[in-house]
Amino acid sequence: MKKWDDFINEMEPERRKEAQIIQAKARMVSELIHIRETLGWTQQQLADAAGMKQPAIARFEGGTTAPSIETIIRIALALNVQIRFVGSTAGLEEAASFEEEVFV
Repeated sequence: MKKWDDFINEMEPERRKEAQIIQAKARMVSELIHIRETLGWTQQQLADAAGMKQPAIARFEGGTTAPSIETIIRIALALNVQIRFVGSTAGLEEAASFEEEVFV
């Protein structure tokens, strides 16, 4: 049986990018939901901590809205988590020195 990544890699480049975006979004949302639930927080508690309304958290977690970078950062700060970009391509030595400035 094929793995999801194998399936994505066999797609046409344009469709592959779309699938990778959907996959990355789903992973991020899933991780933030997991962190919220691990803390024992309700959506309302997260909304209060992030300065948002509960329906906005529900839409974010349900995938029915595309949140802004500001919204993602608000949620990350409320959950006390860091957002990092990790790459596996050449030339990341320069980016590594910049890492401390770009994570929340």
